[in-house]
Amino acid sequence: MKMPVLLATVAGLSALLAGPIVTGLSPAAAQPAAPQSAQAGSQAQAGSQAPAALQAPAASCVAKELPLPAGLPVNVFAAVGTSDSSGRYQVGTVQLEDGTHRPLLWTDGGEPKVVEPFPGDTALLDVNREGTVLGSTTSADGTVRSWLRSEDGTIRELTAPPSVRGITVRAINDRGDVVGSGVNAATGRSVPVVWPAKGHPVRLPTAEQAYGVDINENGTVVGSTFDGDQEIGMVWTRWNQAGTPVTGEDGAGVSLTEIRGDWFIGIQYTDGGAVFGGRWSLDNDKVVTFPTVLDAVNGSGDVAYLTAEGKTFVERPDGTQYAIDAEGYNTVKYLFERGSTYDAVGDRDYGFARAVLWSGCAN
Repeated sequence: MKMPVLLATVAGLSALLAGPIVTGLSPAAAQPAAPQSAQAGSQAQAGSQAPAALQAPAASCVAKELPLPAGLPVNVFAAVGTSDSSGRYQVGTVQLEDGTHRPLLWTDGGEPKVVEPFPGDTALLDVNREGTVLGSTTSADGTVRSWLRSEDGTIRELTAPPSVRGITVRAINDRGDVVGSGVNAATGRSVPVVWPAKGHPVRLPTAEQAYGVDINENGTVVGSTFDGDQEIGMVWTRWNQAGTPVTGEDGAGVSLTEIRGDWFIGIQYTDGGAVFGGRWSLDNDKVVTFPTVLDAVNGSGDVAYLTAEGKTFVERPDGTQYAIDAEGYNTVKYLFERGSTYDAVGDRDYGFARAVLWSGCAN
C-alpha cells in the first residue's frame, strides 16, 4: 500500500499519515541510493548517519505468492498491508477489474477470506498472532466504524473515550491493545487513544494536537505531535504520563511510523522538502539517519528500504545487509524477527502486483 508521494509541506505529510494504513514512502523514483560499502564491523553512532552497509553473502531468496480469491482472473492487483508476528496471518486488498477493492485476510498461506462485517468501504489495518483483525468501515454517509474481528468471526466495535469523537484506529499488538486517535470534542484537535485488550479506552496525555500510529508488545506507543509549523515524533511509555519528544537530525521534523521491541522508525523531513529515514531506540533517543525512507523495522533494529535503483535491502544495526532479491520489484511491508520461517512479507510487481512472503534471503 505504498505510493509515490511528494512531501513538500507538513500538511502533506500529516494528510498522508492520517490515512487508515501506515505506509512506508518508498517509490524508487524518489529515493537516493543505498549506503555504499565501507570498513567491516563499523557501528552506528547516536545522532549519526547509518553505518556503511556491508553486503552479506548471496542467499537464495524465495518468494511465496499469497493466492487470490477463487474465481478471479490473473490480471488483478493484490497487495498486502501487514502480517502478524508469526507469519500465519496477513491482511491486504485486491483490486478488481472495475477498480473497486476487496479487503482480504490470508491464513497459513491459503485462499484468502473477504472480511466485510458492515456495509461500506472496509480496510483491514492490522492483525495479531491470535488472528484478531483490526479494521474500519466507512459507510455511504461517511460514518466510520472501527472494529476488531476475532479468529472465530466475532466482531467487537471500538468506541471513543469520554469527550472524544471521530476515532481512527491504526495498529494492534499481540496481547490485543489497539492504538489510534480521536478528536477532542471541545477543541477539535486530534488526540492519541489506546483501547486496552481489557478495559475502557484511554486518552493519552498531550498538551498539543497529536496522534498515535503504532504500539509494541509492552504497550509503548509511537506517534507525532505538532510544534508550530513542524511535526515532532512522540513516544508514550506509560498511558497516564505525557509522551517524550523525538527529534530528527539537525532539527528535522519527525513523523514516527512503526515500533518493534525497543526500536522505532520514522520519516524525517526538512523545510526545504528533503525526506529521509530515521531509526531510534528506547535506550538511546538519538537518531541514526538513512538517506532513504525506511519501510519496516524488527525487534533487532534491522530495517528494510528501497533504493533508487528499485532494489530492496534489509540492513542491521552493525551495517551488514542482505537483499530481498527474488524476481520482480519487491517492497517490504513487514519484517520478521531473525531466525523466523520468513524474512519479510510485502508486495512484488512483475507485470501484476502480488502479495508475497520471502524466505531464505538472510541465510
